[in-house]
Amino acid sequence: MQIKNSNEIIFAASPEKAVLLFLGIKRVILLWWYIVLGGFLVVPFYGFISGGFDSYFEALFSLFSDHGGKISVSYLLISIIIFIYVSYLRRTYQYRITKHNIVFEGGILKKKIKNIQFEKVTNVDITQNIFERMLGISKLHIQTAGTGGYLAEIIFEGLKDAETPQKIILSQISKFNKNLTR
Repeated sequence: MQIKNSNEIIFAASPEKAVLLFLGIKRVILLWWYIVLGGFLVVPFYGFISGGFDSYFEALFSLFSDHGGKISVSYLLISIIIFIYVSYLRRTYQYRITKHNIVFEGGILKKKIKNIQFEKVTNVDITQNIFERMLGISKLHIQTAGTGGYLAEIIFEGLKDAETPQKIILSQISKFNKNLTR
């Protein structure tokens, strides 16, 4: 994406390299959670429907005893593939703030470019979960009226200093609003 001189870049960043490992592990843990939860709910549910309460436990135990080795290797391979993909995906993330808009760019299989003009921004929040606090990083959530609720239109993940882009965005919004009242 080419940015014209009239739209010069004020701030540019990407996720911290050390954070990429954390984000990859987080996605793999979520994947395992969904797979294990699915295994505990779907397979035993099928056993319960087909043979009652006793079949529920038989199906649950057979899931891990009869096929435990194959399932573990499958989980491991899927986890490695997801971890590698997520690690490379996060490396493609680019965050920019220009004089007129906020831009997110990234993707491997499908490149995504999100562009928000300052007049559409309604809220700019910084969040940190407990792991992000330990790593000294945070997320910057940029919301518009069209997203509604707590969903952010753009999220700058893995920032060591999220306050700087937040201040820049709020300053640019203030400048835009002053120009409107003239």
